[in-house]
Amino acid sequence: MKGLKGKAKSLLRHALSIAVSAALLAFVSAGADFEQLARTLRAVRPGWLLLAGALLVVADLLMALKCWVLRRSMSVRGTILSYCRMRFFSLLPGGNITGEAARLMYLRNMTDGYVATTLMIIDKQTQMIPQQTLCLIGLALAGARGHWIFFGLSGFTLGWALLVPGSLFIPSARRTALRIAAWLDRLRFRWGAVAAEELRLLCGACESLADQRGTVLAHLLLGLASDLLLIGAQMLIGHALGFSIALTDWLWINGIVSIAMCLPFSVGGIGLREGAMTSLLALFGVQRSAGMLLPLTVSSLTLLKGLTEGAVEAVVAQRAKRRRKDKKI
Repeated sequence: MKGLKGKAKSLLRHALSIAVSAALLAFVSAGADFEQLARTLRAVRPGWLLLAGALLVVADLLMALKCWVLRRSMSVRGTILSYCRMRFFSLLPGGNITGEAARLMYLRNMTDGYVATTLMIIDKQTQMIPQQTLCLIGLALAGARGHWIFFGLSGFTLGWALLVPGSLFIPSARRTALRIAAWLDRLRFRWGAVAAEELRLLCGACESLADQRGTVLAHLLLGLASDLLLIGAQMLIGHALGFSIALTDWLWINGIVSIAMCLPFSVGGIGLREGAMTSLLALFGVQRSAGMLLPLTVSSLTLLKGLTEGAVEAVVAQRAKRRRKDKKI
């Protein structure tokens, strides 16, 4: 019965992903000027895209290092490959949720399952801190249209990221969380025990990190640098597509779009993230079809990078296998 429920939820999520993607494509196509779009694509300079791709590669490397500094006993290469796997699987139905699940499974091969989940929670939550801080700075400097809505959304997201796991760096908050874990244990059902164990490990990880301020600072700075590189790549792609938007505006656009990425509805890199980006770019007079090209280009470059890294990893693994055979001989 539980298996059937799980399959039903998965099918529902996939169906919603396909519906959202189809609706977005229909919305963009309805107002598209395909002749103008063709002229835009013909005018694109490959050099800008190559530079943007290089920035995306470095941004992903920094994201992987951001996770690795939290637990340095893990393999650096394995942590990087977990991000490659996440980027690839994010293109499947379910979008970001599917990608994060693939990344979690890869991390579990390098460490305990509970520890991997704890790392994921801390890594994902703390990434929102530099993202939304930049977003609020951008909103304050740019005076964005409808800014009070964006201020509220970004402020709430930043507050949530600071609350969990930020509050667990405070001893009194950890004691309260441990009491909640003990109460969950007494409920005597499977998910209560799992949640209790995860909460205890999260408290332990935060207690350990509270004494490693340098690690926490490096973790946050790597996240900040990764976000700035992503914004730089988006600016380059936008320039290649024929539109320019100020850096202050890109700061808050990236922050709002990152919130939309938390929702798991997309297929093939077309979903709520792309819809949010297209809608926000429209505020600056960018046509929907041209605006849609930007996130799709980012997804395409990311996929190309992931496939290249996968091919390199396969070659390295094959050579290692041959060396082991030669040693046996």
